[in-house]
Amino acid sequence: MLKELKELYQYRYLITTFVIRDVKARYRQTSLGIGWAIIQPLFLTGIFTIIFGNFLKVSTSGIPYPVFSFIALAAWTFISRSITAGSANLIGNSTIISKVYFPREVIPLATVISSLVDFGISSILMFLLLIFYHISFTWHLVLIPIIFLIQILMAISLALFSAAATVVFRDLLFAIPFLVQILMYGSPIIYSVKNLQRQFQILFYFNPITGIIEGYRSVLLYHEIPNLIYLGISFGFSIILLWTSYVFFKRIERYLADVV
Repeated sequence: MLKELKELYQYRYLITTFVIRDVKARYRQTSLGIGWAIIQPLFLTGIFTIIFGNFLKVSTSGIPYPVFSFIALAAWTFISRSITAGSANLIGNSTIISKVYFPREVIPLATVISSLVDFGISSILMFLLLIFYHISFTWHLVLIPIIFLIQILMAISLALFSAAATVVFRDLLFAIPFLVQILMYGSPIIYSVKNLQRQFQILFYFNPITGIIEGYRSVLLYHEIPNLIYLGISFGFSIILLWTSYVFFKRIERYLADVV
């Protein structure tokens, strides 16, 4: 593993090149360009606020619904984009893969890093919303790097797995966006696990994204230490998936040029 990490470091400039290319390609030939990274989350937050905050009156324990949902959307969008974009990146780069040698994991890794650009913009908007709604900042902010690390590990794991799996099963190119959409409604984005009945809360233990979303809310909105069970499950899932995804990816890599 250390050998592979050193090799990735040697190709850091190539990773940067892929990241810049991905970001440019995402907003190429659009009038607003990277401004869409601001408009999209704000628009979705507005829709969720109207439907779930105003009409359905989803309980947020006193937290304004726009900031409540925006925090979850920012975290979710980063992970979902890593999965969906990662699923197509090996096939989409088949020409360069067949002609030039470089560590193939560079491609899904660059996808995750390029998704961080949008997440960074969303994070700035998130803190502006916190200020706008007069939500104070406490010492719990020091826990954000821990949650963020788990989020990064999960995104890399899922990007590696989806990239390799799609090479073997091409139908996943169409199935993954659908599955991601289902997972979104099975994650506490429009509602809080805290407000569910106990028997339903237990079901969310099996969703590793729950720990990340609820972790951010606990730290930023409720000024408390995150639920360690949720967070521990998210961390454990990320580590196990990272290992299995990497092993799976390296096996596919052996004959990658022949199948893409």
